[in-house]
Amino acid sequence: MAKNKQKNVVRRSIFMYVFAAILAGIFITLTIVTSMYSTLISNVLDQDVTEIENEAEAIYTSDYDSYDDLKAAQEALGSQIIEEGAVLLKNNGTLPLAGDLTDVSLLGQNSVDPVYSGHGSGNVNLDEVSSLRESFENAGFTVNPDLWDFYMNGPGSDYRKEVTSVTGSGDYRVNE
Repeated sequence: MAKNKQKNVVRRSIFMYVFAAILAGIFITLTIVTSMYSTLISNVLDQDVTEIENEAEAIYTSDYDSYDDLKAAQEALGSQIIEEGAVLLKNNGTLPLAGDLTDVSLLGQNSVDPVYSGHGSGNVNLDEVSSLRESFENAGFTVNPDLWDFYMNGPGSDYRKEVTSVTGSGDYRVNE
């Protein structure tokens, strides 16, 4: 009888040690995961992740009367940046393309898979963005279909950028 009692105590002790080890492993894993994704978790839970030292100085007012005014100003500024940022190489009389010069070849994997935006302040509404090909065709040009297919479906489609994870890990490279 005493032997059975001793076996039960040993079994309970082993069970408790195993249970405690598993529980410790779970907590350690959760601590690592939550620290890696702390900003994302805070955003999902709608928690403020910044600390304001002097709240009276941290109050900002908008230059716009409404959200629609703000969006209109953002779109106007974006268009201005695009117009001013477009750079052409030395023009030896070829540009702008006119007359019978309507066939164009779009080179590079980014011609079919551009990076339209980033995260945070670089975020862009992609609902209204047309592809580079559509833009050229809407302007009256003919895009080289063989080259386009090379980057969309052919060997050039393997040049895709690797999507980085939420934590920023991954191999982000431009394959040109």
